Amino acid sequence: MTMLKRDDRFTFPQRLLLLILAFVFAATAVLQAFLAGWMSEWWPAVLAAALALAAVGCLLAAGRAWNGSERRHL
Repeated sequence: MTMLKRDDRFTFPQRLLLLILAFVFAATAVLQAFLAGWMSEWWPAVLAAALALAAVGCLLAAGRAWNGSERRHL
């Protein structure tokens, strides 16, 4: 039985989607952080932190998809 090789590289549209998602998560996190500073509730701060972590995760996934030969494509 032969094991299939797993291709860890993303295509250009997949990387672009990850970058767009990271931007949307980061923008929403900023809005939630502003809301947390304005309100006396605790949950907007927790939501802002979770959205910021999601943005960082998307950026890391998009950055990890590059290798040396594909850096010029995105």
